Amino acid sequence: MSAVFGCSAAGGYDGDVVRRDGSVDTSVDDTAEPADISETGTTVEAGDGSVVDSAGAIDTALDGALDTVDTGTTLDTGTTLDTSTTDTSVDTGTTDTGTTDTGTVDTCVCTTPPVADCADGATARTYSGPGTCPDGGACVYPSTLSPCTAPPATACVGSSVRTYTSPGTCGAGACGYTYTDTACPGGCAAGACIDACSVALTYDFESGDQGFTHAPLSTFASDDPWKRGTPSGTTTCHGGTKCWSTGLTAAYTDCQTAELRFPTINLSACVGSTKKVTLSFWHWYDFEAKSSGKYWDGGLLQISTDGTTWTDVTTSQAYDGAITGDYTGCSPTPLVSGKSGWSAAIPGGAWKQVTYEIAAPYRVAALRLRFIFGSDAATTKRGWFVDDVSITSSP
Repeated sequence: MSAVFGCSAAGGYDGDVVRRDGSVDTSVDDTAEPADISETGTTVEAGDGSVVDSAGAIDTALDGALDTVDTGTTLDTGTTLDTSTTDTSVDTGTTDTGTTDTGTVDTCVCTTPPVADCADGATARTYSGPGTCPDGGACVYPSTLSPCTAPPATACVGSSVRTYTSPGTCGAGACGYTYTDTACPGGCAAGACIDACSVALTYDFESGDQGFTHAPLSTFASDDPWKRGTPSGTTTCHGGTKCWSTGLTAAYTDCQTAELRFPTINLSACVGSTKKVTLSFWHWYDFEAKSSGKYWDGGLLQISTDGTTWTDVTTSQAYDGAITGDYTGCSPTPLVSGKSGWSAAIPGGAWKQVTYEIAAPYRVAALRLRFIFGSDAATTKRGWFVDDVSITSSP
């Protein structure tokens, strides 16, 4: 509650109380200053000359105009007082106090090494990271040199085995090697041909020619002395009673040239095999004797993969020497002329076994072998006898 205390003209209080609604409480009147405040109906005149009306207005100017007093709870002073709730919360979030790098900023980032290249024509070079940049320059990466001297391991390619050769060459940062693919008739596994090589061919000639054929190496049938049968006289075959010979019942003649050819042999199953494939035969011979340092008549063994191109074969029994007879009057000159071959008489005078290991280039589907014989223009003998031929495989 608000109250206005009346004041006497002499400045003292008479004890009357003027209430907010304009009424005067005179219960505590100061008897020394009576009737200094009088009620005038709607207004109350205070002792100091100001007037308070029943609405709480006060005329302090004594000019008859009442000054307005707002008796509400809000005092309007021209300035608005914001009594809304004040946000007193304090942000106590974490403050980043991390260390600030005030050093030199490193602008060298070497994390992507170059692609591989070739140091030279036979050396590959590979790079690794991260690298460094000395003195702030270009990135430098560690490198490894790999000479092209380590070809890939032998491997299967389908039913063939692939074999690489060394050294190789470098191109586009990688070593490359030449290779050879060899077909494996039995298939390929773990970088090797499956060994299906199994050969067991035998020819004793007792019951027939067994696929062997003979022919002159000229246009004259008489140039071919080869025959199969039982020798006459004291000469016998090695086994049984039948064999091939250039002088089965009589001596060969002058200027003869002829072949005794094997049947075609299929060794394709032995391609890539580690097994040995061996030709074996027994023979006995008695040609014109060596004289004047020369061998006049004789024979040798040849091999072919096509039946056209023939290669002289070196066997377990060395040839006696070059056959260089007197071929004057012989037409054509016998094929043995100038070739190393067996000539004169067989050492020891007895049948001898000869072997020849058939090398990989000749392991084909149509291998051909033949004995060739030739004589010069003078002096003849019983010649050459062949028996018990075999071609077999072994570990």
